[in-house]
Amino acid sequence: MAESGDSSEIGQLDKDFQELAKKLETEFLPKLSYREKLLATEWLVKLRNTKGDIKERKLRNRFTKHFLETPKVFSGAKFKDLPANFQDPLEQLRQLLPKTPDEALNPTNEEKLTYISELFANLPDRGQFLASLPVPRAGSFYILLTSPTQETNKEEKKN
Repeated sequence: MAESGDSSEIGQLDKDFQELAKKLETEFLPKLSYREKLLATEWLVKLRNTKGDIKERKLRNRFTKHFLETPKVFSGAKFKDLPANFQDPLEQLRQLLPKTPDEALNPTNEEKLTYISELFANLPDRGQFLASLPVPRAGSFYILLTSPTQETNKEEKKN
């Protein structure tokens, strides 16, 4: 019974992709520069060759929707060139897409560690003060960074 449900969901995902791909070819590609068309075509070929499980097909459709919804996507930093791991499965390229609300609200443990590393790296003392504090077991903490302004009053300079 579950297999029949999976089959119908795969069929619907494939149908949605075909509609998105057609829209991409007819409405999106003609508006691109020559270089952007080459990149878009490479991505479209890769997406068309994606025939994995439901999760991979959903990701394929997310890429296609992102391309359609972002007019200058192939001139932006993430898609300006093909990534070095372009031949890898789509799952390896997921980080190129913006996060879904669910992904943003439920980061993985690896992402949480990255956030902490970035926090410490961006602090003036590289987190030395924070590291000396006890870690809260529940709840959260608030960090307020203050720094003196660099501007001086012109009158003070004259005196």
